[in-house]
Amino acid sequence: MLRAPLGSAVILALTLGVAIPGCAERTVDDDVRTVCVDYCERGRRCNLDPADKSTQAECVQSCIPAFEDHREGCEASFGLLACLSRTTCEEQMEYADLVENGSFEDIYEGDYPCNEETVADLKVCQGATYP
Repeated sequence: MLRAPLGSAVILALTLGVAIPGCAERTVDDDVRTVCVDYCERGRRCNLDPADKSTQAECVQSCIPAFEDHREGCEASFGLLACLSRTTCEEQMEYADLVENGSFEDIYEGDYPCNEETVADLKVCQGATYP
């Protein structure tokens, strides 16, 4: 039976944002804007950059082109940013500590927020390999 190609076509269509009858179409800008709003809100809530005095609207406006570039460059990189934008302050601190102080093995095999997205970014976007 040839069901796999049809399923793959549907996944590809959803990934590329192609309209499928009965589904609401979202543009890249909607996705990026949503991630940027979450990212900026979390940044303020967690005080990630105390020197940043921009307003929420200014943060979102400057975030959009940067995150669009990530999405155009490598979808897995955007996926990591989207995941990190949804973390709690505690999860963000845990993630930052691991990335800054952890070994390559810890990063690949660890149990931490956004693990799958981090590994995907490393493999797909950065070309990293791990045994």
